[in-house]
Amino acid sequence: MNFQDIVEKNNQQLEVLNKLEMLIENVQVAKRQLELGYEIPYTASISNSFTGVYDKVVASNNTLRENLIGIEEYNLGLIINEFKQLYNNNILNLLINNIETSYQEISRIKKIFPKTNPAAEYKNCINTLNIIIDSFEKTKIIISYINSVNIDLSKGIKQPSLKIRSYVEEITDEGFNSIIRPINKIYDQLCIAANIKGEPIEIVRVESGTITINFNGNGKISEVIEKILSKLYQIYIRNFTSQGKKLNIAESVDAVKSEIEVIEMMDAAGIDTTELKELSRESMTIIIKETNILLTANPDIKINEKVLKRSEDIKALISKPVYLNEKKDEENIEE
Repeated sequence: MNFQDIVEKNNQQLEVLNKLEMLIENVQVAKRQLELGYEIPYTASISNSFTGVYDKVVASNNTLRENLIGIEEYNLGLIINEFKQLYNNNILNLLINNIETSYQEISRIKKIFPKTNPAAEYKNCINTLNIIIDSFEKTKIIISYINSVNIDLSKGIKQPSLKIRSYVEEITDEGFNSIIRPINKIYDQLCIAANIKGEPIEIVRVESGTITINFNGNGKISEVIEKILSKLYQIYIRNFTSQGKKLNIAESVDAVKSEIEVIEMMDAAGIDTTELKELSRESMTIIIKETNILLTANPDIKINEKVLKRSEDIKALISKPVYLNEKKDEENIEE
């Protein structure tokens, strides 16, 4: 888990919390009614006019009790459980527990108000309703603050960007490089093919946990990279499933080129390809090889918002560090 997960989970919690908006409105109505009932005797004492005060207090108490019954009938338990299951945070849980505990207290308090002298419970009831309102607002403020931190951390990230996330829990230097180097090399080959200059790819944000790297570069090239990685991933899965072995890079360039129309991907991304008939064999070989390295080291990966995950048996095949004719292919590139 990383900070992006926390942000995502908190925003889901906010959606759940918003289901309590009607409850909070009812609580605020009950609070106003309670304050009104509390003020009736006080106003009468100041004006020295107690005519009808008793009837007013009783009427106010009955109205308040109806409001409290409406609050109690709200299905809070399911919403609280849904909120807690999304993400476990001690501070947010404390605030939600305050709402839940105070909500339960409403059940006890409402039984007081049919009585003729509930004044002793007025202060307790006001405090209970205030806790519900206050805890609700503080929960929203904390989630809003977490979102603002995420926005600050995301400053400098251009759109469209390229975001790569590896689901390998313990990332090493080698694992880190297994993301950066392939992306750099694939990006460079596509820029050369598209004659795009002066827009190097840069790392603008890195998160630990399950490592996530945000790259800035040419947005159109980033879009093509996402499509290439996704398509090659599908080819690898099909290859593993049907043949039970790794993709033979040297023998598969032509076959892969026939399935991955890179020029069409560039066209779709808005890149001018009028002078580009096809991607060179050398460039295609580098792209295939570097994608192989990336997807082998990171069998479960997320490219922007697209998650690519493999079954355990395929992961076992991937873990074998044998690439057929890889050395031969590298020699061909050097020549």
